[in-house]
Amino acid sequence: MLEKDCLKMLKILKSRKIKLIGLSVIALQVTDGLLTYAGLAKYGIKAEANPFLANLMVEYGVLETLVVVKFLAIVATLILMKLSSQFSFIREMLAFTCVVYTAFAVLPWSFILIRG
Repeated sequence: MLEKDCLKMLKILKSRKIKLIGLSVIALQVTDGLLTYAGLAKYGIKAEANPFLANLMVEYGVLETLVVVKFLAIVATLILMKLSSQFSFIREMLAFTCVVYTAFAVLPWSFILIRG
């Protein structure tokens, strides 16, 4: 009986962990979208480091591109959160995504906007 209770508790903890990580990724996506929009409003599309996104922004508009791209990223995050119970590596992958987004998207835009 104790073993079943321990396994149930571990499952609950893993579930909470993936929710926290997933919500962190979603929050970083929203933050990146807002900072990107502010940065591009101030400096223009030439400030966008991703050439694929810059081309989409020229073609469809900055706001439209950011809304669609961030929406797709959030949907993908939600799907990965759901799949994480079947594939344990997804938790680590999403946690790594938090680090990457913080280091290469949120912090750079923050520094650019603060300095500028």
